[in-house]
Amino acid sequence: MSNDWYYASGGAQQGPVGIDDLKARHAAGQIPADALIWREGMENWKPLNEIPELATSPRLLTGGNPGTPAPAANPVGGQIYAPPATNPYAGAMGGGLGMKPPTYLWQSIACTLLCCLPFGVVGIVYAAKVDGLAASGNMAAALDASNKAKFWCWMSFGATIVIFVLAALGGALGA
Repeated sequence: MSNDWYYASGGAQQGPVGIDDLKARHAAGQIPADALIWREGMENWKPLNEIPELATSPRLLTGGNPGTPAPAANPVGGQIYAPPATNPYAGAMGGGLGMKPPTYLWQSIACTLLCCLPFGVVGIVYAAKVDGLAASGNMAAALDASNKAKFWCWMSFGATIVIFVLAALGGALGA
C-alpha cells in the first residue's frame, strides 16, 4: 500500500503528499479536519478526522487548535479525482478519472423483493441518488447516500432474519 495521500482543497485534488507532510499541513491550518482524504488501498474518500493514523493529532481531536471550537463544515465543491492508475472506479466518471462510490441499487432492489419491503424501498431511494450526486460533483453527498443505501440494505436483511427467527420460535412453542 502506498504512503502517498491525496486531499481535497478548494474543490480540487491535491497531492500526493506523505503522511508527515499531510499532518504538517493540517497543523498549519491548510487542511481542515473534515477535508476528504484518500490513498491507494482505501475504498472511498473519507474525512481526515475519520482516518485512524491521522486522528491522533490534538488538532484533529479538537477540530482546530487545542482550546478552540471545531470549525464549521467546509463543503467541497467540484469533482474530486483519484489518480487514474490507482482508482478502483476508473472509467466510472470523468473520462476514466472519477471516483464514484457504489450505489447499492441492485442490493436494495433484492432486499425489497426478497426481504423487508419498507427498508428496501428506503435503500432504493438513497441508491438512486448516488449517481446524480456524483455526476454533479458533490462527492461527499454521493458517499453519504451510498452509505445510507448500504445501511438500509442491512436493516432490511436484519429485519427479515428477526422475523424468521420469531416465526420459528412461534412455531416451535405452538407445537
